[in-house]
Amino acid sequence: EAGYGASPKSDAAHKASDTNADLDALADHETPKLKKRLIASLLFLAVLMYFSMGHMMWGWPLPHWFDGNHVAMGLVQLLLAGIVMVINQKFFINGFKGLLHGAPNMDTLVALGSGASFGYSTYALFAIVVITCALGSLTQTVMNSMLTEVCDDFTIDAAQGQWVTTIYMLTMGVTVPVVTYLARRFSLKRLVYLALGFYLAGSVAGLFAPVFAVLIAARVLQAIATGITLPLVQSVAMTRFPRERTGTAMGIGGIAMGFAPNIGPLIGGALAGSWGWRSFYIILAGLLAVLWVANAVLVKSHGDHDTRPVFDYPSFVQSTLGFGGLLLGASNAATMPLSAPSVWLPALLGAVFIAVFVRRQRVIAHPLICLDIFASRHYRPGFVAQNCLFASFMGITLVLPLFIQGPCHMTALDAGIAFIPATVVALFVNPLAGVLVDKVGARAVCITSSVFLTVGAASFMFVGPGTPLWVLTLLQGVRAVGVSGLVGPLNSYGLSGLSGGLVMSGSAFFATARQVCASLGTALIM
Repeated sequence: EAGYGASPKSDAAHKASDTNADLDALADHETPKLKKRLIASLLFLAVLMYFSMGHMMWGWPLPHWFDGNHVAMGLVQLLLAGIVMVINQKFFINGFKGLLHGAPNMDTLVALGSGASFGYSTYALFAIVVITCALGSLTQTVMNSMLTEVCDDFTIDAAQGQWVTTIYMLTMGVTVPVVTYLARRFSLKRLVYLALGFYLAGSVAGLFAPVFAVLIAARVLQAIATGITLPLVQSVAMTRFPRERTGTAMGIGGIAMGFAPNIGPLIGGALAGSWGWRSFYIILAGLLAVLWVANAVLVKSHGDHDTRPVFDYPSFVQSTLGFGGLLLGASNAATMPLSAPSVWLPALLGAVFIAVFVRRQRVIAHPLICLDIFASRHYRPGFVAQNCLFASFMGITLVLPLFIQGPCHMTALDAGIAFIPATVVALFVNPLAGVLVDKVGARAVCITSSVFLTVGAASFMFVGPGTPLWVLTLLQGVRAVGVSGLVGPLNSYGLSGLSGGLVMSGSAFFATARQVCASLGTALIM
């Protein structure tokens, strides 16, 4: 057997057989369009690489209006990347499966809908949730390159300014466990409304923030929205799509976790240097308003919720203090010695409260997170592997820019360039890995991606201050192939053994533990 992800001969597949002939006819019509989009995207990527790497590393000539104007260069790169995303949106959704079969066809979208629970509304819901989650992940990192402008605007030092990122991480960590209750309390449509409402309110508050405290409050509202959508992406992918297509759905959802955070600093730097840091919140508010309208018009409410769920307040307090303490301790450890009370005290208290939280979840009738998820033989290894993955790659994303600007004596722009190819790789490899999971199983995809990750990471042992930028960029690109090929498959494999009622608990615990391990890994690497 091919393992998990192989397409079973299910009743749903037999029912869809009559549709395949029509889909093949549609494929003959649509395939040339997909090929043209692919060729066009490759041309745009070539231009993107020209701007991002050729000029900085090999001195290739540029038009005179770019001389010394790195902001203009950054905006052109963003424009080209956006064009690639737009012209390939149908290719991502409908083209990968056909290419893998050797005869491109258009059946992926309908195949995703072969289950009884799938329909146009579900597709719209999934798209809205993925885009919202991607914006949330982007918002988490975009302020990193805007921090100097924020500090100047509010007349604060860097230590105070760093709270725009710290508070976001802490709020996300304490919000995610509550999503299991919210999913029982509200329909998915209303839950998306709730996330968009928090996000839109936070964006408007950040846009007009008169003092730094208001900006911090705005970041809290945005982080709550992101904490809601992170497990929601995984839950929708695993419960609203047929089992033989969950890998594809999870791969598309992986763009929100892999591509969006990487491009955040580049967008932030371009906007901060041209229109100011508040311009990001203007763009964000406009996009969220469009998503709000789309949710109202395209998504149907299925009534899939419990009208009288029980919210266990002691569990909420314990999870907040537990995960919040660990996240705060790990965040402080990146800049302080381990012996500092600001590091070990919150971490110790966090570990104690998590132990109490876990014990309580096992004995109460209505747990905040049902820990029966660990009875699944798929969930346990997926949980461990994913936490190790996030602990390793999130730390490198911080260390590599410091290495490029420190020992290598390069610029901040050079540090950003090193991540551009990796960002583009994530955009393509995430959905491709999901399709491969459905075709050959998660085991083969994870092993192959792990080889890329290991080779890319191990190669960094041989770099030094004299290593050229193109070598560092290449090695980071190899690592990105491995990371992007693991995020989605590990998610889909880990959640595949859970029943529908446990998927949200599994998704929430996945997302919460990822945040903690990413912070711990970053502190350890630093």
